[in-house]
Amino acid sequence: MRIKFGTSGWRGVISEDFTFDNVRLLSQAVANYLKQTKKAKKGIIVAYDTRFLSKDFARETAKVLSSNDINVYLSKGPTPTPVVAYNIIDKKAGGAIVISASHNPPEYNGFKFSSENGGPSLKEVTNRVEKEVKNLNLRDIKLDERKAKKRIKLFNPAPPYLKQLEKVLDLKLMKRARMKIAIDCMNGIISGYLDKVLTKLGYEIDIINYEQDPLFNGRNPDPLPENLKGLIKKVKKEGFDLGLTVDGDSDRFGVIDNRGSFIIPNQIIGLIFYYLVKTRKKRPIVARSVSTTHLVDEIAKDHGIEVKETSIGFKYISELLTTGSCIFGAEESGGLSIEGHVPEKDGILADLLVVEAISYFKKSIKEILSDIYKRYGRFYNKRINVEIDKSKGMKFVERLSKDPPERIIGLKVVEINQLDGCKFILENGDWLMFRMSGTEPVMRCYFESRSKKGFSNLMNEAKRMINSIS
Repeated sequence: MRIKFGTSGWRGVISEDFTFDNVRLLSQAVANYLKQTKKAKKGIIVAYDTRFLSKDFARETAKVLSSNDINVYLSKGPTPTPVVAYNIIDKKAGGAIVISASHNPPEYNGFKFSSENGGPSLKEVTNRVEKEVKNLNLRDIKLDERKAKKRIKLFNPAPPYLKQLEKVLDLKLMKRARMKIAIDCMNGIISGYLDKVLTKLGYEIDIINYEQDPLFNGRNPDPLPENLKGLIKKVKKEGFDLGLTVDGDSDRFGVIDNRGSFIIPNQIIGLIFYYLVKTRKKRPIVARSVSTTHLVDEIAKDHGIEVKETSIGFKYISELLTTGSCIFGAEESGGLSIEGHVPEKDGILADLLVVEAISYFKKSIKEILSDIYKRYGRFYNKRINVEIDKSKGMKFVERLSKDPPERIIGLKVVEINQLDGCKFILENGDWLMFRMSGTEPVMRCYFESRSKKGFSNLMNEAKRMINSIS
């Protein structure tokens, strides 16, 4: 089969596409790339999540790399992706491989390849790795047990990352607030990170779904309302000030307010950016993906900050975060990071920044958002996901690009953005966007309006257009 990297690594169904042979081939391809680019001598980190066979896939990956005379730092246990990202920087490694399918359903697993700067590998890198895979067959894979024993070193990645959090968070401010916080571990790998920081700060916390489970207790490890019913119920019934969670590998965040309402990622992105421009050293740039709320643009304009719009995939935001001139980078799907931290999505950091912002404003999330809306106006936005054959979805987007509508919901289309998929900007600033997912056979439709009526009209039009796909 053809191994193809999407927006965040290569993913496949376990035992169908994601097999030991394919993982070994891909590991050999990465080893070849590291040797060709002289990064092999720096060593590489290998880590994994709690999915079925993840640990075994990681060990096989480590064996292949070490058999190619590359030193491997293998995590002692399941490890969050942002924790791995910081350890690349801390160890000055040549990169990292994480066996994880992030928020995908339990039957999937994945292979993430991160660069030496701690961020996701760019397309030119993954293209080279894909070409290497094409030229390999199973007899080209190197496996040497003696070298594996010599070159694989187990390590604990938690301490360096937790120290890093202490550097980028305002712990003194957070200590002054005393909140009651519920944490849903989603049966993944967040336990020992988010709860440890909050407990150390003196918060009263309660944890649910902390048992690591390859099936994630029968739900997708994606921090969306339909997967967080237990957390929502707990916050409502037991009077918590906040509910926090992350996805299967902790790079995406999820937030429940004190009333038990799920706060969509776009709102959290606006809230955190608003907080950062008030409390952090000013930087000239903020980065957001093409599908992310334009509330970021309004806040940026108010503070003289340039907005850099990127394709979807945090690797593009990562590039800007490493320049030292970008204060904040975020994408609508629930990923963000800040200047001075890792150039990778970090759901743990995002959750803690929400706590920090509440501590600073001394208000609830809804009250902070209300203040933001009074200043910048309200932004209503949504994403619709529709399972669809990939070829049909791609043809639909291509057709929109070649023959775009002149008007949508009666408003003139003033700009067509084809940075990633097809995004139509309307004359009043509202917008509608379609693209195929880079990790699943799913059509994603995004839309945003400054009014409830416009939002409703865009949603109906989006559904009509999706239903027209044949």
